[in-house]
Amino acid sequence: MRTTGAGVRGDPLEGFLSEAREVSGPAFYFERGPSLAGDRRWAIYGSAGEEPCTLRSPRDVGTLAEKVGGLRTEAKSRWFGYLGFDACGLFEPLLRASVPSGSPFPLGQFYRFSRIRSGRPRLPGAGGRKDPGALTVGPVRDQTSAARFEESVRKLQRSILDGEAFQVVLAHRRERYRSGSLLRLLCRLRDRERYAYLFYLRFGPGDRGEVVGASPESVLEVRDGRATIDPIAGTLPHPGPRPGRRARLPLRSDPKELAEHRMLVDLARNDLGKVCQPGSVRVLRQEVRVRYAHLEHLVSRVGGDLRPEETAVSALASAFPAGTVSGAPKIRAIQLLRREEQTWRGPYAGAVGLFGPGRQADFALAIRTAFAFGPRLFTAAGAGIVQASRPKQEWEETHHKLSTLEAILAESSDGGADAGEGRS
Repeated sequence: MRTTGAGVRGDPLEGFLSEAREVSGPAFYFERGPSLAGDRRWAIYGSAGEEPCTLRSPRDVGTLAEKVGGLRTEAKSRWFGYLGFDACGLFEPLLRASVPSGSPFPLGQFYRFSRIRSGRPRLPGAGGRKDPGALTVGPVRDQTSAARFEESVRKLQRSILDGEAFQVVLAHRRERYRSGSLLRLLCRLRDRERYAYLFYLRFGPGDRGEVVGASPESVLEVRDGRATIDPIAGTLPHPGPRPGRRARLPLRSDPKELAEHRMLVDLARNDLGKVCQPGSVRVLRQEVRVRYAHLEHLVSRVGGDLRPEETAVSALASAFPAGTVSGAPKIRAIQLLRREEQTWRGPYAGAVGLFGPGRQADFALAIRTAFAFGPRLFTAAGAGIVQASRPKQEWEETHHKLSTLEAILAESSDGGADAGEGRS
């Protein structure tokens, strides 16, 4: 994604914080870390978002495609927003009837931003900025228990044994109350975490909605007519910033991790095959070990040439939701995970990013992400369930995935436990 926009001196995050505090209404910050393609770190941000496009039905997807397609090649405007995981029903009729109810979040929300700035961000951990504002979070409560989660793992394994799916990603959500803005969490994530993407979106009536995350994974990127997906599968905690060789061996020697990864690479090839030129889809990088602050992953890159009649929106639809947060085959896996989770996912496991002119798109997977509406603040994580899974280990994996975000969220709080009413 080209970062066309007025250049800024200094750290773009500082410029964004100034605008976000001074100007009410929709605002976004989107930072891309070094990628498997060799790109340098860059950032883009905007405020005073216009023309809200809220996704509630398949017709709204068509409206968004028309609006995105109307961006002139020379325009500096961008459409930025998110697709929640449950928006998969907008693209697949077989999933439409089972969309969970009760979420305070729209299935998707986008805005056109004409006031765009871009620049090279300061390296993570540089620190030294002014405090972005107060944030207080209350005690956490889990949507489910370890016992219920582990029983769901066993039920999914029976479905897998019966041939209904190869893998299903089972997730659970946590909730707490908050007061103040998540801008402070954005800054702490920048300073503490290594990431492929860092993002923030403020949206909704009265600026009540916020999504902020530091994600290791891309859902889809389209640049110069080429679409790419970077599937991640295989996750291990490691003891420090420079783990020893012995600590790193299990990812590539664990049959379960390797099988899961290769299955999702094949799924990415299939997704891109829906919108790319025949014969153009290839695995560009395979099983690259990528290390973050507390976790290590296997990452591959799959790419293909987008067909002329396809749009950036249809390309995103082909890859959505990511196989790493749903399973395979995708439709049946989603039906099975909904049977077990019995609740909405909201922005979690969806996509956050932007559309630009010339069929450009860049979307991060909304994991390692906090999302809030009004006083309610949520986090979530999932684990890929296969026949060889161990229920207790899968529950523990979700907590490994949440550990860094939860710790940084606690550090970002002013320390009060009383951040709202209705706790339990």
